[in-house]
Amino acid sequence: MINDNSNPENRLLILYILNKANIPVTISNLTDIYFSINEINYFYFQQFLSDLKDKEFINIFEENNKHYYIITEKGKSTLTDLMYLIPSVMSVAADNAIQKIIKGLKYELSITTDFIILDANKINVKCNIDEGSSRLFSLEIYAGTMEQARKIAENWKNNSLKYYPQIINLLTNDDDSIDI
Repeated sequence: MINDNSNPENRLLILYILNKANIPVTISNLTDIYFSINEINYFYFQQFLSDLKDKEFINIFEENNKHYYIITEKGKSTLTDLMYLIPSVMSVAADNAIQKIIKGLKYELSITTDFIILDANKINVKCNIDEGSSRLFSLEIYAGTMEQARKIAENWKNNSLKYYPQIINLLTNDDDSIDI
């Protein structure tokens, strides 16, 4: 248990959870994971989130009246540099808790791709992520061939939960020098 407000492991643990989850995480899921590993005052936890947001280590966005948290590239870099500060017992506990939560999230999310054939060389590919009856994300891409459209659909199906936070990071980053 890390029960000190000034201890950097508290903030690093949040970064670790968001990095390992590799998808946007609601505050409810984040607190479930965090408090299953670390007993700390809830107000401290909220302060840690605020500090991480202020330092641009995490981003928060709202979709369908839910707040989602994702780690930024700056947060990932900091976590990589300071990972040694997180006790291995905590990282193993976090991995187990994350797996349980993420498994449940994947069942709640629906990943779909639709094709609209405009003509022989123009296929509109719609890539979606839905949560229940709410659409969290929709991306429309034109493909030049059916083969390209199928490849887009296959990659979306297999990697959408990885792509989604990356796209959100790109769209919410204020930095003009974004590395793609």
